Amino acid sequence: MTILLSILAVTLLAISVWQITKIFEISNLGAKKDDSQVASEKDNDLQGKLMFAFLVFIYLVTIYSFDGKHSRAREIYSLSSMIGSIFPSKISSQLSASATDDKFGATKSQVR
Repeated sequence: MTILLSILAVTLLAISVWQITKIFEISNLGAKKDDSQVASEKDNDLQGKLMFAFLVFIYLVTIYSFDGKHSRAREIYSLSSMIGSIFPSKISSQLSASATDDKFGATKSQVR
């Protein structure tokens, strides 16, 4: 019975929205619409503001992600130091094997 009542409520809501849109269409019959595909100054201004808002949003998300409290860099660093304390000889031998000799990043084996 609850499902039937929910379906009836959703159906009546959809019908009411459809009727309201028809009323708005009829009320705007005499109004002149701009259906042109060419952007006006108002359109350009709106798009510029939206683009700037998106840029600010991306910067805020980036700052939020990398501020240290929410990034995993601290966890990864503590995990690597924990592994280094458990297996110090293996870690130190791997680090010395991959150590670079010059400023361009060439390893000891690449310099020869």
